[in-house]
Amino acid sequence: MHIVYVPDSFPQPSETFVINEIDGLLNKGFHVSVVPRISGNIEQTQHTRLQTILPLINVVYSKRGFDVRAFFLGLKYGSQVRLGWRPHNVVKHIKNAISISRHVVAIKRQKPDLILIHFGYDNAIAGSIAAKILNKPSILWLHGSDIHTVPHRKLKWLTDHVSEVITHSVYAECLLKQQGITKRINIFCLGVNTGKFKVQNNNRLERPTLICIARMGHGKSQSSLIYIFKKLKERVSNADLWLVGDGPYIYKYKELVSRIRVEDVKFWGALSQEKIVQLLNQAWVKVLISEKEGFPVVLMEAQASGLPCVASSVGGIAEVVNDEETGFLFDLDDADFDGKVEDAMVDLLTNQELRESMGNKARTRAMELFDENLHIERMDKLIKQLLRKN
Repeated sequence: MHIVYVPDSFPQPSETFVINEIDGLLNKGFHVSVVPRISGNIEQTQHTRLQTILPLINVVYSKRGFDVRAFFLGLKYGSQVRLGWRPHNVVKHIKNAISISRHVVAIKRQKPDLILIHFGYDNAIAGSIAAKILNKPSILWLHGSDIHTVPHRKLKWLTDHVSEVITHSVYAECLLKQQGITKRINIFCLGVNTGKFKVQNNNRLERPTLICIARMGHGKSQSSLIYIFKKLKERVSNADLWLVGDGPYIYKYKELVSRIRVEDVKFWGALSQEKIVQLLNQAWVKVLISEKEGFPVVLMEAQASGLPCVASSVGGIAEVVNDEETGFLFDLDDADFDGKVEDAMVDLLTNQELRESMGNKARTRAMELFDENLHIERMDKLIKQLLRKN
């Protein structure tokens, strides 16, 4: 049985869950091709499982040909934003519709038994059109950023033109319902490899260490975390803060650290998953105070590694971290948000019994809810149901 994946880009360093899912379905005996809208960067995607699956899958970047029906649907439903009617916008919209048409042709040539789409951008327009033309079942995974940014009319059309819709949380399901989506939504947790991300307390560093793994971009609030950490240093003078990730704001954050003269902040940049496993085994507490989140995999990975988490209670985070049991969650609108985050981090860094108790509960929660094998079993069951119906 041949599954054709249609992600927006592949491979994508920040979307290793797609790689993990493909690996899991390969192990279930499926044949997999990947036809992304745009090509990713294999060299920058430091992921052992990517190297494992690449010889086993067919990745198609070349797009030739033209499909008239796809072109007109692309004109009507394509583009993440409304471009307007100025001549250069019209030309851009036409070019985008041509790109969708060519993408559809590339998908059709793979002769899929089922089309699996990750993210609801123009890749999803192409994937749903191809499935309709071929009369094949299709699955659309909506992850969060697409729910927030894709126009309602497009999301409604997409969800109406695929066989099944999946998202990661009750929070995301509610967002879709608020936007007028009436189709039944499957809630599947992507999960993490709990055999790789596991508790190794003997590797914890002697120095109290906070770790934040997040892209250095809009909405992740590393600047606020740096200011909070500066105040925390007055109470836990030997604490370290590790900032893991890359992005457009990294130089701004490095300049901020230098300007306000806060010590013991280390920027790690983008790392392989294997190195992230190592750092989670050495750190004491995971922190994520984003302004907007879907269902962050990094918090699942941290809990699987036995780390208590301190986080903002936005998006689906409250469905990942159990407040006051596996970590502490705080409302961004709280006037004393920064102070409460600081107090929670100090409590966890200075109270070993509390830290280890929450860490053990976090590991148990990850095993029960977030093991990726549970996700692969759910996907395997859903795919086989759709194939039998077809």
